[in-house]
Amino acid sequence: MFLGLSLSAWLVVAIAIVAFAVLIFTKVKPALVFFVIMALLAMMPIMPFTSAFAGFASESVLLVGVLFIMIAGLKYAGALDWMVKHLMGQPKTYVGAILRLMIPVSLLSSVMSNTTTTALFKGVVQRWAQELKMSPSKLLIPLAYAATIGGLLTLIGTPPNLIISSLYAGKSGVVLNLFAPFPIAICCVMVDIAIVVILRKLLPERIAKAEETNTELRDENGRSITSDAPKWKTYLSLGIMVAMLVASACNIPGFPLASCALAAGLLMLVFGCCTAKQAFMEVDWQVLIVFAGSVGLGAAIDATGIDDKLVEALLTVCHSNPIWVMVAICVVSSLMTEIISDTACGAMFFPVAWQAASELGVDPLPILIALMMSVSSSFSTPIATPPNLLVYLDGGYQFTDYARIGLPMKLCHIATAIGATLLIYPL
Repeated sequence: MFLGLSLSAWLVVAIAIVAFAVLIFTKVKPALVFFVIMALLAMMPIMPFTSAFAGFASESVLLVGVLFIMIAGLKYAGALDWMVKHLMGQPKTYVGAILRLMIPVSLLSSVMSNTTTTALFKGVVQRWAQELKMSPSKLLIPLAYAATIGGLLTLIGTPPNLIISSLYAGKSGVVLNLFAPFPIAICCVMVDIAIVVILRKLLPERIAKAEETNTELRDENGRSITSDAPKWKTYLSLGIMVAMLVASACNIPGFPLASCALAAGLLMLVFGCCTAKQAFMEVDWQVLIVFAGSVGLGAAIDATGIDDKLVEALLTVCHSNPIWVMVAICVVSSLMTEIISDTACGAMFFPVAWQAASELGVDPLPILIALMMSVSSSFSTPIATPPNLLVYLDGGYQFTDYARIGLPMKLCHIATAIGATLLIYPL
């Protein structure tokens, strides 16, 4: 043991540092880096082989894989072009494009999974960027951010909100209202969108995959998909998508979001919205590998007790002043959410916030709502949250592109969350 951490924990720290350095300073493909991470975790005395590669069986990775099939149906049935024409419009300026994108996406994300929202709109935004004669990289990061921050508006909009509110109900016996975080969250959403507009020049202009290959929506025979797709297929694919969203929003017992997405993907294939070959070609296997690797790294951080040591240090440093405790919890959790799951981060910091509030004799609710805001401030790395990962490769981004705009956005987001919480729920 050294500084309270085992050999396994220090190996995880070393692997994480080297991996981030490779991602930042080299052009090695992220999928290769995260595959090597999983391999090292399995080969070293850190965690069992099956646990290191368990990310491939996680619900979030499977969900993303199935969503690719559903998106193939939307793409090849002409629904993406329909959405560009009827939902996105033709803004005259870049600022107008950002607003036309982020406002509706953030509102939609308040009632459905941010992963689903990003996956659905990713293809739409790429097509929209072509219509606007703009690089998709200028719009895909704002899409990911909008999907992330929109989930903060309700308790069901993002998994951390849901798990923190559930743990609070179990501890206090009080079930929070669906819109309990809304007063704080709407302040954060407005500030975040304003920051993206103000700092829009920090959004990189990269050569995305579609631009490299000059991709058009064509089938395997070279025929135009958008012009040849029958209207009934377009409307059917849109109907399947809406049905999936409604079913997932209803929280049907035994039928989670992944099951809804799987059913939607199968219906796309059954009704000929896309072929099996087209669906298979749409699956981005590199994204799935990065997803699985990030899940494995987060699991290793949890299994080796690194997160527990950080929590202990937090309580030792500032448990006497409730405002400083709130600030410390928000800052530390917002940093940790860049490398581990936001859901895991919320679950990990809930007992810290609850215990600190109990020891200080203050209402834990303000600290918990601020915690909801901070664990979803996943703006600075592509692996921080599924929306960031989904647009990472399609935007042609470098690993550091997120930090350029994400770090100042995170600072403003956390400051807004703390300030709004203290104004609305004084400690």
